[in-house]
Amino acid sequence: MKLTLSIETSSSDYGVALSAGRDLVRHQTVSRLTPGFVNVGELAAATLREAGHGFEDLERLAVNVGPGNLGSVRAGVSYANGLAFSLQVPVLGVDSLTLTAIQAGRPGGPPVLCVRNAGGGNIYAGLFREGTAELMRHGPLPTVVPELAGQLPAVSVAGVFRQQVARLLPDVAVEDTGVEFPSVLTLHEVALARWDDPSEWADFVSPLTDASAAFQ
Repeated sequence: MKLTLSIETSSSDYGVALSAGRDLVRHQTVSRLTPGFVNVGELAAATLREAGHGFEDLERLAVNVGPGNLGSVRAGVSYANGLAFSLQVPVLGVDSLTLTAIQAGRPGGPPVLCVRNAGGGNIYAGLFREGTAELMRHGPLPTVVPELAGQLPAVSVAGVFRQQVARLLPDVAVEDTGVEFPSVLTLHEVALARWDDPSEWADFVSPLTDASAAFQ
């Protein structure tokens, strides 16, 4: 049976997950700061090898396209694109805000506000209901947070700056989900859920940045 490989590199924790059909075969997560860690390619190769497979067994790839640590995101996206090209298989790109919202949300719960550091006092943020983005913004933390969630009765918060977000929403019931970064297993679940939608899969994907259409 052909395999799906998912790749998560949007933070200092790099992860890969491997499935056969819809059955999870193996997954690993390791900090890129761990002594002896080489790169995401070696992590993927080791995961395949330990599962008794090779790259030739892969049928599809999925990767977190950010936002996040830009160097790490680019490393994962470049690796996924290169592997997809060499194997002639499709790749799925999913943004980290959506993945975080899916991981942090709960059925029937309040909207989820996901926030990631963009540097220079700016953030990437998205407001999600049931895992679907209503609004996504890039800009200063004190401006973007009230704009997205200041009129809501309640909101769940995920990502970095959760405490700062709560202070910026004094009239909103803020729930701290405790989720800071998405797991590779969340990405893998999304990949399997979108398996049958050909519009979601492409020959290559691009990192999500402040210049991307989603934030305009």
